[in-house]
Amino acid sequence: MAEERCPECNKLTDAGLVEMRKRFMKHSIFGVDFEKPVSVSIEEIRSMLSTARGRLTELGYQMPQLETRLKDVEGLLTCGLIALYDVVKEARQFEHYAEERKKIQVESKDG
Repeated sequence: MAEERCPECNKLTDAGLVEMRKRFMKHSIFGVDFEKPVSVSIEEIRSMLSTARGRLTELGYQMPQLETRLKDVEGLLTCGLIALYDVVKEARQFEHYAEERKKIQVESKDG
C-alpha cells in the first residue's frame, strides 16, 4: 500500500508518515526488536559501540602505526556514546510519560 503524498510536491503527508512508520515497524530492515522499549534498544547500541571502541584500542596496541588513526575513530565513538547517553535518558522520560498516560486512560475508563 502506497503512503499518502501531497499531490503538488509528492512529499509524504502526516498520515503518509504514520503509515510508513507502521509498515517499517512490521518489517525491520536492521533487526530492531520493536517489542522492546526504545531506551533498551538504544542502550544495546551504546554497548556495541563501546565494545567497538575497546576493540579499536586493542588493535592500535597490535599495530602502533595505526594507533593515531584509530584514536581518532575512538574519539568519534566516544562522542556518539555521550550523545546516546542523553538520548537514552530522554527516551526513558518519554516512555515514563507514555506509561503514565496509559494509567490515566485506564483509570478514566474504569471510573
